[in-house]
Amino acid sequence: MTGLDALITGPIGGFVEAVLKGTLFLGLLFLAHPFLRRLSAGARHLVWGAGLAVLVALPLLSRVVPWRLGVLPAATPPAPAVLERGAAPAELPHDVGAPVTPTTGAASPGVAPAPEVHRTPSAPWSTPSLAVILFGVWVVGVIAVFARMYLSHRAARRIVASGRPVEGEAWDDARHWAAAHLGLEPAPAVLLTSLLPLPVTTGLRVPVVLLPAEAEEWSAARRESVLLHEMAHIRRGDLLTQLAARIACALWWFHPLAWRALFRFRAESERAADDLVLAAGRRPSEYAQDLLAVVQDAGKGRAPMHALAMAQRTDFEGRLLAILEPGASRRGVTPMTAIPLILAVSVTALPFAALSPATPAPTVAAPAAEAEAQQPARVVTPTPTPTPTVSLRPAIAAAVARGVRGALPVAAPAAVLAGGRSRSSAQSRQAALGLVGALRDADVGVRESAATGLGQLGVQDTAVVAALGRALTTDADAGVRRAAAWALGQLEQAAAVPALAAALAHDRDVEVRRECAWALGQVEDAAAVDPLVAALSDPDAELRGKAVWALGQIEDARAVGPLVNVLRDADPETRAQAAWALGQIESKDATEGLGRAASDTSPHVRSQVAWALGQIEDARAVPALGRLLHDPVAEVRKQAAWALGQIEDQGSAEPLAGALDDSDAEVRQNAAWALGQVGVQRIPPALITALADADAGVRKNAAWAAGQIGDGAAIPALNKLLLDTDREVQKTAVWALGQMDDPRALDGLTRLLQSPDPELRRMAVQALGRSN
Repeated sequence: MTGLDALITGPIGGFVEAVLKGTLFLGLLFLAHPFLRRLSAGARHLVWGAGLAVLVALPLLSRVVPWRLGVLPAATPPAPAVLERGAAPAELPHDVGAPVTPTTGAASPGVAPAPEVHRTPSAPWSTPSLAVILFGVWVVGVIAVFARMYLSHRAARRIVASGRPVEGEAWDDARHWAAAHLGLEPAPAVLLTSLLPLPVTTGLRVPVVLLPAEAEEWSAARRESVLLHEMAHIRRGDLLTQLAARIACALWWFHPLAWRALFRFRAESERAADDLVLAAGRRPSEYAQDLLAVVQDAGKGRAPMHALAMAQRTDFEGRLLAILEPGASRRGVTPMTAIPLILAVSVTALPFAALSPATPAPTVAAPAAEAEAQQPARVVTPTPTPTPTVSLRPAIAAAVARGVRGALPVAAPAAVLAGGRSRSSAQSRQAALGLVGALRDADVGVRESAATGLGQLGVQDTAVVAALGRALTTDADAGVRRAAAWALGQLEQAAAVPALAAALAHDRDVEVRRECAWALGQVEDAAAVDPLVAALSDPDAELRGKAVWALGQIEDARAVGPLVNVLRDADPETRAQAAWALGQIESKDATEGLGRAASDTSPHVRSQVAWALGQIEDARAVPALGRLLHDPVAEVRKQAAWALGQIEDQGSAEPLAGALDDSDAEVRQNAAWALGQVGVQRIPPALITALADADAGVRKNAAWAAGQIGDGAAIPALNKLLLDTDREVQKTAVWALGQMDDPRALDGLTRLLQSPDPELRRMAVQALGRSN
């Protein structure tokens, strides 16, 4: 389970879900912004303001919206465990120190993978302390932002207190003219202060326009422009809306898009005020000059957070372009335009509020090869269905509320929700009995949560299995039936097979049938073979793949014939899955069918066929694998070489020797190893040539194979490898010379006694002891 999955399904899942929804909603607003350019600045300001308001309300909307869209990431299943299967290429004494299989990135041809699915999904990240910590961090951030807002408010009040009223008839005329033009009564006070470098407006209850002391030297036209702009903010109520927007950002302080939205909100507020100035009759070119002069006089000075500054350097170029743009809409916002815009933003948010984690479905996927093991087969193994992303809390709460309290003690819920770490078996059984009762609840969510909880508890009880079986076959809701199937798979009880088989055959929901196929594979009971074989003809490719995987899990020879038929399925993933399942069963009855499938059009299927033939170890597969050594896809050739090494038939020596000229180093590595496996008496000349291969992994595997064969013809080349630049190649060459029953092998080992490397000297001594 990934960290994101754990967050979504854990105790802080609601927080993560809200962040995801908020991010998507804000992202949509930013994507839509370029298309709003035809609207007036006032309309754009309203859109951003409504967007910030909806952002705060989004968690509440998520609770009241009447539908759900299950598209958010759901918990992914734990990765399949890849277990080593098969004998190692050779049993070497530990003190020799010459590993048989390469450790430098080569394929490990002596180890065949046998993928199995974990029996128990990883528990969700359910650490209550983490939720508390994150909540505490959020609270600290909110307090910090509010503290900054408070300090800014105090700073604005100090500036207002330091101001002096403007004096003179010219100022009074300009002040009253601007107020009258904007419909403000009474006219706001205008103060001069030396503490500010630029004009600002502040004060919620009693708005005040603050001007820098240099304003006394302004022209009459500039005074009118500045006063019109600042009073336009008062007329529009921008001081209040800016405060509300900052509160919204305080609650979303951790999200950079929220702050970016606030920036756009403030920018549109300034442009809307500019539009009111222009609507009053000011010429755009003159107003732009006035604005530029104010910015130049202010320099890098800034206004307090709560004050609305007329001109700051941020977004200044965009404002000038907007002022000078001919034909731009400068209409104000009326109720007839405001209501549709607010409704549009709100309606846009509803789909995001309805988003919820998707109910996860079991998938057919191939586990990636591990860096160290580098298993040669990419086995298509469906991953186990994870715990459905529904909380256990509703089921427990509903059970208690509906009178199951006697079966579910007060102490049980905390232990259950803690993942069972402190829960005794008696408590688990009591909790399970309570959840069994909740399977009959009238609420669908409660029933689904109850089924999930029973799978999580893992109580092996016939009553639990029977109750889940009834829910699977009789419940009207597909989500409940699916959760019941998942839970039965978790319990792995043979008693669940009849109910799972019935639902697999007859349930009308394909997701439920897929879940049943997976669960039958988890149970691994031979009684499931017939219903799974019947599911192989289902029209749904994913369901067929699940059924194939389940048959591979059960490993019953009765499935061989039907699985061979699936090798002709229209879906390549299903065909690859069938090859894997036949390799799991390891029946020689599948050799002929797999041999035909070696010519499949899908390279993934051909690779899987090669792996399966290697698992079965039937000499009749050698011709087909020999053909695969010439496949155009290197992965298929590598797999075929490994499979020939598993079969250990001397008839494969010639094609393997030819594969030592392959262009792919990993194919050559596997071919060299396989030649050591097949038990030839004479070392092929191509293998001696491979001892000088440019790839260290090939040289190492070739040295191991030469030691396995024991032919003295390889001794000169092995002696050269004692000076190889790769240490692992050197060690393997020492081991190989120690396997030679030839006096010529002693020369190189004896010279190695003079090596400055103590480990090589020790290995040489051990090899000489074995040779004697």
